[in-house]
Amino acid sequence: MPIYTLIFVLLIKMTEGQYGHSGTESLYGLLVDKPIVFKPDSSINKCLFLEDYESYFLKFFPNKKRQRTHDFIRSSPVMIFSDQLKEEYLIAYRYEGGNEYAFDCFEIGYFEDDKKLNKKLAVISKETIFMTESGLGLGSTLEEVTNTKGKNFKVKRKGNDMTLTYYLSDKHAFVKRYYMLAYFMEFRLRENKVRQITFGFEYP
Repeated sequence: MPIYTLIFVLLIKMTEGQYGHSGTESLYGLLVDKPIVFKPDSSINKCLFLEDYESYFLKFFPNKKRQRTHDFIRSSPVMIFSDQLKEEYLIAYRYEGGNEYAFDCFEIGYFEDDKKLNKKLAVISKETIFMTESGLGLGSTLEEVTNTKGKNFKVKRKGNDMTLTYYLSDKHAFVKRYYMLAYFMEFRLRENKVRQITFGFEYP
């Protein structure tokens, strides 16, 4: 084997070893990007989880006082929380027939973007910001979203806003685990920065 060929093969092997666990794979000695597979998020700040009423009392809001549920804010009854500065909101949806604190869907956004959402209705939480367990939150960039969740989404555009929607059907193992119809995760962006995230199960 010519010396130049040997050096080239050794360099390829070294590169494979260096990048073998960073989202790349080797194809005929060339590095090829692996497609990012969408993984659903199920929590806010790794303490409030979908369909888990215990996480509400044990981690997110240990105060045993009952919180008010609001009708007509969204399509189903919701509880509304804010961060410490009352800049970000968290809306927790409870679908009909479900446990009062086992939420089916979460929505986070800026109060300034939803003029109809009254800050006075929000319970102030201990959180300084709201984000999903994958580290995505308000202000995340389009690149951060696609690098984390992949590019298997549908896009809608309205004015200056762009909405990315990821979807899992009832055939997916994650959805089957909860006996739900489908799961979705939606990012609304403006100028390539996230202004709102909604994720959870579809209304039955």
